[in-house]
Amino acid sequence: MKRWFHKGLALLLTLAAAVMTLPSTVPVQAYGPGDIVEFGSYPQSRVTDAGLITALNACTLGADNTVTYEGHRYQRVYFTSPINTAQAENGYVHHTVYWFRFDPIRWKVLSGSDTDLLLLTESILDNRVYNTPSAAVTWATCTLRAWLGDGFFNKAFSPGEQAKILNSALANADNPAFGTEGGADTTDKVFLLSYADSVNTAYGFNALDAAGDAARQGAGSDYAKSQGLKVYSGYSIWWLRSPGQSATYAQACNHLGWSCNSYETTNQNTIGVRPSIRVNLTVAAYETGDIIEFGSYPQSQVTDASLLNALNALTPDADGNVEYGGNKYRRVFFEQYTPYYTNYTPNAGNSFQDDNGYYINTVYWFLYEPVEWRVLAFTNGELMLMAERLLVNVPYNTTNTNVTWESCTLRAWLNNHFMNAAFNVDQKAKIKNKTHANPDNPWWGTEGGADTSDKLRLLSQAEAVNASYGFSADYVFSDTARMAQGTDFAKSQGLWVGENGKSHWWLGIPGEAQYTAGCATNTGALYDGEFNFGVHSTRLGVRPVIYINSSSELLTPVAGSGCVVDYLGSRIYGLAPGLSAIAGYATAAAGYTLAYAAPGGALGTGALVKVKLDDATVERYAVLLFGDVNGDGNIDTSDAGIIIDYENFLIFWDQPDDALYLKAADLNGDGNIDTADAGIIVDFENFLLTINQTTGLAG
Repeated sequence: MKRWFHKGLALLLTLAAAVMTLPSTVPVQAYGPGDIVEFGSYPQSRVTDAGLITALNACTLGADNTVTYEGHRYQRVYFTSPINTAQAENGYVHHTVYWFRFDPIRWKVLSGSDTDLLLLTESILDNRVYNTPSAAVTWATCTLRAWLGDGFFNKAFSPGEQAKILNSALANADNPAFGTEGGADTTDKVFLLSYADSVNTAYGFNALDAAGDAARQGAGSDYAKSQGLKVYSGYSIWWLRSPGQSATYAQACNHLGWSCNSYETTNQNTIGVRPSIRVNLTVAAYETGDIIEFGSYPQSQVTDASLLNALNALTPDADGNVEYGGNKYRRVFFEQYTPYYTNYTPNAGNSFQDDNGYYINTVYWFLYEPVEWRVLAFTNGELMLMAERLLVNVPYNTTNTNVTWESCTLRAWLNNHFMNAAFNVDQKAKIKNKTHANPDNPWWGTEGGADTSDKLRLLSQAEAVNASYGFSADYVFSDTARMAQGTDFAKSQGLWVGENGKSHWWLGIPGEAQYTAGCATNTGALYDGEFNFGVHSTRLGVRPVIYINSSSELLTPVAGSGCVVDYLGSRIYGLAPGLSAIAGYATAAAGYTLAYAAPGGALGTGALVKVKLDDATVERYAVLLFGDVNGDGNIDTSDAGIIIDYENFLIFWDQPDDALYLKAADLNGDGNIDTADAGIIVDFENFLLTINQTTGLAG
């Protein structure tokens, strides 16, 4: 929670440059060619602080050679044989450990429309060959395309960010000078610019390819240089996706800003990569397979020794939870093993906990992280969501007895215990209560029971073979869309894990007998109903299904006002300072009224806008006023002083309790809250710049 200390104000009277950060929903018209936005993150800046390097070297590496330390992610680089001589030229030698911080990716806006922005990275992020090995290739077949669409895509963007990146239909023209075949058209989420793009004046480039153009010059990040990027007087060559003088060549822009028709062989290993993407800022629609974040639940095991010491010194609540350093953690300690059937003897031989590396009389800690949900359907603004991972393992029923979904204990556990653990009050209010049928087992005729109304439920057999949800219609064969991996927390509770790293998970259907229930296997198959478990099995994971609306039906922004109602985030912004009501910015549906809880009298950051039906509050939104961090509805030197005090550790804001204040304070979108943001406020007060309350950025 927010903690204030009384102290003097230190103000920085400088004008800070504005950098735009992509929020959830922003009118595209707010951006123009040449603007810079930040979206995603990638290793870029080299770590040089000796103390930090020592701390990072002591951390346990993830599978991708990254670590997260004190809230920041870092990439480890260590090579035994140089890729090329440029690495040494750039100051990176073999048999030496280097660390690079994941920084926000800065993108240059090339064009915008009513639905999307075309973006190009401002700097060269990496050094990659166009194809491995040297071969006659096109953009459709080269290995660089595959890496951008998989390795880079998953490394640089969170699931929520990935959902905002559009598929781009790309024409791959022949080389205009040599006639080299461009190959098939492609559809990509991440791609390289074409030669035609690089001479498009509408994108801000020079129309002459053999002319120096500062807009085409690219400088590499520290990380790219560590990977062997060749540097010429501060700039480097970067790939285009178009073919070169032959099928073993590809075009590029050189360090002088020329866009060259011929250029390098596809296996040249000193050339950089400047990815492009198209981003939908309106988030007006979701596609099956998109991932969104909603709620939180314990997932990743804590392994940092110093953090473990700090957590062990705290007293957990009744559910084993503590809050520390702005994060929430769950403590796990058990004196006997959980058997894989509830009526078995609770020893190591009957449990999978020890197989997963979790042992009795030992304390473990798990970090609460956003729950990722896969979109199965988006109909008339309603999202049908299924948990992407197996969040926990719970028996279908605690005792070995005949049950239906209506009477099983898992249904009660989901709609009570899990509901309260995973969602806050506002999130619980957004989850819809849905009535659904519980059909009999299609193979054995086992009774499904009465229809039920639930906020959380499990997927049915028919839904698990529904092709429109992204699943295979064949229940016998493996289906990667049905495969699921458990969290560390689920494994600590006794989840069984197969050789492929995946696990079985419950379906909301009866099995071949009334005391069994159906499941999807670790290979993604359903079989014919013979593969099921006794309802008292604890080895299977749980993937809840929920329904939520993507927008409010009760509070609607006024067109052209700039107001944004963030339904999933329970926030409202785009308001002018000093308001006492939102008339002219948003309206309530017929029959509903608006009420305000603004302790300072004005609708400043943290004030509440409530949508009421008679005396009952049915929706509520926290006001976000960019630049206002004391909640008084004004933006002035008092806010600047608070930001300076935050930077100097004189006050503290914790995630997630103070997320609104952290968001309101970061006015240049660089992910930090410091004197640059304070300077923007001072310049705003002195009428030297404005703060766009829709985008949250100064200009």
